[in-house]
Amino acid sequence: MGVRSTRRDSTTENQCKVAKQLVNSLINADSELAAIRSCNYATSQFKEGRTKKSGKDLEDARKLKDAVDAAKLNFAQMVPLVLERHYLIRDSFCSDAGVHLMNRDSRIALNVMHHFAKRDIPCLGVHDSFMVPCHAEAELKELMHRCYRNEIGESFQPVIKKNGG
Repeated sequence: MGVRSTRRDSTTENQCKVAKQLVNSLINADSELAAIRSCNYATSQFKEGRTKKSGKDLEDARKLKDAVDAAKLNFAQMVPLVLERHYLIRDSFCSDAGVHLMNRDSRIALNVMHHFAKRDIPCLGVHDSFMVPCHAEAELKELMHRCYRNEIGESFQPVIKKNGG
């Protein structure tokens, strides 16, 4: 499942990248300070003259650091802006809600995989996606919507994208 959001015209791509990191940290942290520290750690690349990250982690840290520099705002400066922009979910910030959300996500995924297992149809969960044989694709999409509604309710609709061939 993927969600695509729109941004204000005045928000740059770099600011969006930095805000995304901050929103995720605010949802998973128990305080604004912990979220800011987590974001700063995500941009860190070196410690005492040696690289402390490698591979994709190092690449991601450099990209985020570049985005922070280009946005001309640090994470602490962005907190009030994020709180204002995302006022509808503000109660979830600094509440350690990430664990609760991950638990709900895993229940949805397990229900999808259990459904196909009972029907002897292969279903492989990969992060936030599923792989099934082509003949089960429509069933998967309908099932994902149903499992999502059962877990989350009718107020939100997931965006389900088809990946691959």
